[in-house]
Amino acid sequence: MGLWWFCGLVVVGLVFGANGYPVEDLVVRLPGQPKVGFRQYAGYVDVDVKAGRSLFYYFVEAEEDPDHKPLTLWLNGGPGCSSIGGGAFTELGPFFPKGDGRGLRRNSKSWNKASNLLFVESPAGVGWSYSNTTSDYICGDASSARDMHIFMMKWYEKFPAFKSRDLFLTGESYAGHYIPQLTVALLDHNAHSTGFKFNIKGVAIGNPLLRLDRDVPATYEFFWSHGMISDEVGLAIMNDCDFEDYTFGSPHNVTDSCNQAISEANLIVGEYINNYDVILDVCYPSIVQQELILRKMATKISLGVDVCMTYERRFYFNLPEVQKALHANRTNLPYPWSMCSGNLNYSDTDGNINILPLLKRIIQNHIPVWIFSGDQDSVVPLLGSRTLVRELAHDLQFKITVPYGAWFHKGQVGGWVTEYGNILTFATVRGAAHMVPFAQPSRALHLFSSFSQRLFEEMPQRIAYASKSSRVIHAQSLKLGIGSKGQLGNAIVDLYAKCGNMDFAEKAFNRLETRDMLAWNSIMSMYSRRGLLEQVIWSYGSMRICGMSANQFTFAIVLSACARLMDVELGKQVHCNVIKSGFKFNSFCEGSLIDMYAKCNFVNDARRIFDGAANPDTVSWTAMIAGYVQIGLPEEALKVFEDMQKLDRLPDQVAFVTVINACMGLGRLDDACRLFARMPNPNAVAWNVMISGHAKRGYDEEGVRFFQNMRKASVKSTRSTLGSVLSAIASLVNLDYGLQVHALATKQGLDSNVYVGSSLINLYAKCQKMETAREVFDHLDEKNVVLWNAMLGGYAQNGYACEVMRLFSNMRDFGFQPDEFTYTSILSACAGLENLEIGRRLHSFIIKNKFATNLFVGNALVHMYAKSGALNEAKQQFDLIRDRDIVSWNAIIVGYVQEEEEDEAFKLFQRMKSDGIAPDEVSLASMLSACANLRALEQGKQVHCLSVKYGLETSLYCGSSLIDMYAKCGALEAARQVFICMPECSVVSTNALIAGYAQNNLEKAVTLFHFLLAEGLRPSEITFASLLDACSGHSRLNLGRQIHCFILKAGLLYDGDFLRVSLLGMYMNSRGKTDASLLFLEFQNQKSAVLWTAIISGHAQNDCSEEALQFYRKMRSYNAMPDQATFASVLRACAILASLREGREIHSLIFHTGFDLDELTGSALVDMYAKCGDVKSSVQVFAEMGRKNDVISWNSMIAGFAKNGYAEDALRIFDEMKQTLVKPDDVTFLGVLTACSHAGRVSQGRQIFDIMINHYGIQPRVDHCACMIDLLGRWGFLDQAEEFIDKLEFESDSMIWATFLGACRLHGDEIRGQRAAEKLILLEPQNSSPYVLLSNIYAASGNWDGVNSVRRTMKENGVRKFPGCSWIVVGQRTNLFVAGDIYHPCAGEIHAVLKDLTALMKDEGYVAEHESFLHDEDQESGSFPVIKITS
Repeated sequence: MGLWWFCGLVVVGLVFGANGYPVEDLVVRLPGQPKVGFRQYAGYVDVDVKAGRSLFYYFVEAEEDPDHKPLTLWLNGGPGCSSIGGGAFTELGPFFPKGDGRGLRRNSKSWNKASNLLFVESPAGVGWSYSNTTSDYICGDASSARDMHIFMMKWYEKFPAFKSRDLFLTGESYAGHYIPQLTVALLDHNAHSTGFKFNIKGVAIGNPLLRLDRDVPATYEFFWSHGMISDEVGLAIMNDCDFEDYTFGSPHNVTDSCNQAISEANLIVGEYINNYDVILDVCYPSIVQQELILRKMATKISLGVDVCMTYERRFYFNLPEVQKALHANRTNLPYPWSMCSGNLNYSDTDGNINILPLLKRIIQNHIPVWIFSGDQDSVVPLLGSRTLVRELAHDLQFKITVPYGAWFHKGQVGGWVTEYGNILTFATVRGAAHMVPFAQPSRALHLFSSFSQRLFEEMPQRIAYASKSSRVIHAQSLKLGIGSKGQLGNAIVDLYAKCGNMDFAEKAFNRLETRDMLAWNSIMSMYSRRGLLEQVIWSYGSMRICGMSANQFTFAIVLSACARLMDVELGKQVHCNVIKSGFKFNSFCEGSLIDMYAKCNFVNDARRIFDGAANPDTVSWTAMIAGYVQIGLPEEALKVFEDMQKLDRLPDQVAFVTVINACMGLGRLDDACRLFARMPNPNAVAWNVMISGHAKRGYDEEGVRFFQNMRKASVKSTRSTLGSVLSAIASLVNLDYGLQVHALATKQGLDSNVYVGSSLINLYAKCQKMETAREVFDHLDEKNVVLWNAMLGGYAQNGYACEVMRLFSNMRDFGFQPDEFTYTSILSACAGLENLEIGRRLHSFIIKNKFATNLFVGNALVHMYAKSGALNEAKQQFDLIRDRDIVSWNAIIVGYVQEEEEDEAFKLFQRMKSDGIAPDEVSLASMLSACANLRALEQGKQVHCLSVKYGLETSLYCGSSLIDMYAKCGALEAARQVFICMPECSVVSTNALIAGYAQNNLEKAVTLFHFLLAEGLRPSEITFASLLDACSGHSRLNLGRQIHCFILKAGLLYDGDFLRVSLLGMYMNSRGKTDASLLFLEFQNQKSAVLWTAIISGHAQNDCSEEALQFYRKMRSYNAMPDQATFASVLRACAILASLREGREIHSLIFHTGFDLDELTGSALVDMYAKCGDVKSSVQVFAEMGRKNDVISWNSMIAGFAKNGYAEDALRIFDEMKQTLVKPDDVTFLGVLTACSHAGRVSQGRQIFDIMINHYGIQPRVDHCACMIDLLGRWGFLDQAEEFIDKLEFESDSMIWATFLGACRLHGDEIRGQRAAEKLILLEPQNSSPYVLLSNIYAASGNWDGVNSVRRTMKENGVRKFPGCSWIVVGQRTNLFVAGDIYHPCAGEIHAVLKDLTALMKDEGYVAEHESFLHDEDQESGSFPVIKITS
């Protein structure tokens, strides 16, 4: 009967154990954690929302039957030490850190073999617990007890199933204060509550600080009794020190001689003994920390204990992946996790409190109290604790109910124990110290199990009586000689086992003459309850050897042990025994077998048994669902879930949420939505899973829609709800709805919550409302690192580089230490701004603060260097990253693609795949961008195949990149097919196709734009920019104006400069200079440097250089600071105007603003000086350039030398360029060929032209061919030049024939000249140049008939030669000389001066040349050149 009851508990526990458990706090698996069969939860409980005070907890289920085991709370001491670091991961939790600090190993003596365990980091400021109110860190016993009372109340709201469960309050050290004061607070709650009451069943404290005046002298008694100090020092302390009323804060009653003796004692004991465990060796921090960094095993074993475990644990807890798995450090605390907090200002007087009166009150409420002490602890030795327990018993007038004597474990003395009044116990643990479970884990577990199992029953006195009676009966039966025989002997074993008396049960069992099924099952059940799974298996094997047949209960116990051990091979053997024994179709065995196979990941075997079962119970259904989810087969899990519902086995809300969360985690959003729709009255947790699940996967609109439905269902939002929905709204950049959610957060009092506050800052940053974001930030009373990081990230996203650095400085001034996320945000800002100098300074900070090895920071450094164009440094940083993830690879690959070094990007991509890293959307999209840049269609198709292989071809990011690649490669039909296959139309993918059509078929681009509108999608800035870029040319000006109107209606023109620049460019490229100027004037707000640059470069590129300079002057008058793009544009204007004076003034500003270090600006200066004829300055600028990595710099210098006649120097620079491994481009060869032409290096020019084509793969353009014709023609090889023209693969244009005609004029070749002129006139009938050149050829040869014929043809065709001009700048005015100008207001004076100058020239003997046709024409007209003055 008893075993049936036990098995029934297991079934009920499996069905209802998950009720009320918070799915969001579920710890799926810790990094490096071995597989286990129990669940873990971790997270935060807000004990004061207004102050932002939250305590962090870690909860672990009992290994077996967790739904019927009690809850044990454990607190460590300090004050200010972490219960999770100490209790959970060093002493009594299920895991210990591995020796390398990067994984976990099982603690086979974990207390979760006997109970569910709860660990809390208390008070706020310990471990990962925190407060947003700095004053909260000034605390003491009273505030800690209040917070823990609130914590327990709210924790029970998360885990309501434990409200009725037995509660044990345990701890060690200063928990001698924490636990009794918390217990009293809970008793006060019970006394005043008419509803829920805490079901406190016991208090147990190890090595507790109870009363200073006894605990302090006990330390020195311990030193003396263990030979650690001399008799003289020991006696001096005993005789001269009066510890009565001793206090920490003011030990006023200690004499000078006492102080001297104490100092001498401490000196003698020294630093090389661990006072908390005097028999263990010590671990040296400097050595172990170095070993952990080097990934070595830091383990140091002393008496079977790893004494370096504390350092391994600290290393493990500070790994980002561990904190993420634990849901810890949600506010990014400004300090690393440590065992004992350095942030607390804990009361130094509370340690003086006498705890004995509190323990007295607890006992008077019939709550048993255990005090246990390790006998090797010198900090709070047993000498003091034992005395205080005796005094407490005397005060309570308790008699000794258990005389002081030894207790046994595994046949050895485990320690000594005494009991008073059947309710107050003092016990020692032999060989243990301050942290009893750490030094003696097996004895500690045995002690705790004995303590807890005695108290687990409703009437512990009855169990104690039963245990005592069993011993009496056993003794009497032994006297009679029948104690080990028959049913009586087996019944005695069963009784001992059920009373939890393992030692007596084992002894009685071993002495049985004949063991029946009851005895074997009793002993195995006892081992199973204790978590001694190997003992269960060993006992089962012994039973089989003895020839005893198992029954269904035996198999249930053994199969449960196999499942928990993940030993499927042994489970299969037991399965065979089940079949042989005839229990194959027993429902109890069926459920146990299904559970065993499912937990061991052998789901197919579980399914075979499940399918063969006549009527599977709920346990079997649940096991099958969990098994399928565990091995990553959500579809099968969903089928089982559906079948379960069809058979009217309705799951509860937690079961629903678990399955929904699994679907979300696997990206099965549709399945999650269907399951959610079937939930009766979903709670807030379920809604949160749906909102956050959609938001995290980019379905932000759906996430917001779920939030709206949640509001309609009257389900109250939590901070998780608001944080998730604000994240979705931020991604949608929906400011209006974000304001509404902000109002809701304020109404619910959650706007001051750290999580919600950081989400609000992110929202306003994404919406470019940084002033509002700053208001939210400033409104929060207390800042933490998360908020600082959110604010820094917001400024970085919006390009406020100065604000980023200023805020970073403020953050450090306020005492917040940057973490990896801080550095990641700032490096992201530097990357976005391409501010390499600040990035390098930050890199130094990172190295100094030891974040250089952090993966997130390392990735951010690679991204920053790559985005800033410093690919060498990016590659160096990339090579330093040890465990690269996909983000690392993406950062470096994207960098090479952006810098147009596609070959290297392809090599890295191949290397990434070889290293076993599967590409994601970013990797594939980057490769597709590289293919698009190179117009490499075939390679693009290969990447397309890869995207299909990984199932990413229709994803938003990769699909859009495919469309872009095909469009840029001219395969518009393929682009359209990809677009059609996209699962849903999006703005991003449509923009990619519009951009492709816009460059080739504007009509289709406009049609696609209309389709976008018809689909109800809102065009983005990119949409309009793509269309505007295609509207270049006067014929498309009207379409550009229509788009302009649409932009105005959409209200997009005032959101930023992006579309403003596109509109200005459209008007300038469509020769709508007036429209562009008027539009520029409409921008009433202070104009940015980007807009000024756009209008300046627009004029400079459209041969309006004078206007470009005027706009530049206006820009400076408005105190707008030019950037490198501005300088490049205005220097181009100066070069065209040959305005050397203006160029030098701009150079001065460039120097003072630091842009002389910029390569682009330096190249523009080189070009400007060269075109203004100041080659010396051009050379000087080129020589002073710090970086010449860009081909543009070299091209500027080569062209400068070539055009100014310094051909040899141009060729020399070309040679230097090749030596620096800068790859020449088509412009480079144009300059070099020009230099060869000027220098007469015909042979070298031919060779360079051949190298350009055959070595560098550059196909010659028209201007390259014109250069070759000029090279051959200029130096008299007219026949070869003509042959070169005739062999061209394309039709020769006007540039070709004009160059050839010029060469014919130079050498007086009338026949070839006439052919060239005729071709040129045919191509450009209104161009006067061929007429003039041909006329000059005729004149040079004396063919005046030919001259007259050309003149006559010009007049008949209405061709006029535009007068030549020259200019000079005087003051702020440009004085332009134009031939034949008679409209200048000073024309009369100018002509008079010119007439006088002409007379003087004649007097000096100057004779004008008349070989020019145009010169003759001017003389005949009787006109003179005059001066035109412009400002």
